[in-house]
Amino acid sequence: MFQCKILLDNEKATFHTDSHVSGIFKCFCKHNIRVRSVKIRLDCIEYVKWNRCLRFVKYDNYNVIYSHEENIFTAKRGVKTYRTGEFAYPFRIFIPRYLPSTFTHTYGKVFYLITGTVIPFIWNDFVDTVVILVQSPVELYGITRSFQREKIYYNETKFRRWKYGKEGKLVMQVRVPRTAFMPGDVVDIKIYVRNESNQTVKNLKVKFSKRVKFKSINPKNKSKRHVETILKFKKEGIGAYKEHTYDVRLNFPKVLDIPNLFSCTLIKLEFSLKIWCQMPPCIKNFSIEILPEMGHFFSGYVILIIVNRY
Repeated sequence: MFQCKILLDNEKATFHTDSHVSGIFKCFCKHNIRVRSVKIRLDCIEYVKWNRCLRFVKYDNYNVIYSHEENIFTAKRGVKTYRTGEFAYPFRIFIPRYLPSTFTHTYGKVFYLITGTVIPFIWNDFVDTVVILVQSPVELYGITRSFQREKIYYNETKFRRWKYGKEGKLVMQVRVPRTAFMPGDVVDIKIYVRNESNQTVKNLKVKFSKRVKFKSINPKNKSKRHVETILKFKKEGIGAYKEHTYDVRLNFPKVLDIPNLFSCTLIKLEFSLKIWCQMPPCIKNFSIEILPEMGHFFSGYVILIIVNRY
């Protein structure tokens, strides 16, 4: 009879990237057993899963983002190492900074496994695994990069409501102070709309959303997408041959779930700021879409403060 179990120093803790996970790998054996080696391994795995149509055909796809194994015991050559009773092997394994957060969704997840393995000379391996929760903050690198500067987005379109109707033109310009945001930010944007047509713009709408895309390894399967609206606004439209400048304030919630999925291949996260004019029937809505970045903190603030001091 042989039993082994991983005991973490803090079993209820949520671990962080760029830190260590420590614990003890305990083993108990009633009989004398010759051990070749004892290993501990950390795996970070992404996994996507969904059903297709009404036939409920499952497509399960795995991708190992990171795997690192360490020997915590190795028998010396020519020396027979026997173990009986209870014996324990302390371990300490590092979680690199660039790895993603633990993430769970209906269509997929990112999870971390710690696996302990005892490799005897004759018998099969003895294994125990434990799942850990890992948080990975999203760092927005460099305050001087382009996404920290003011940007202007411009778009225009020509249209006819009817086949032989008079041609009209619509112009939109969006001015944003930056395209990188954090939870709790208050950002003021300006939207300029000029209507050079005999049609009325019904409404101006603004929506900030979070999109998670789940990609299948099999090219025959379609990808899945989950969209969550964070902010939404609706402004009164403008009449024919008129123009107007809208002031819109983006007041982001202080608590916002931003998983770090940069290292993932099958699961991707993006944010969208979409501004569009809702047009009358038979005319396609006119829009500008911005893909900003969102994170937990900016790296570079401290550096700039130190440089400006001297």
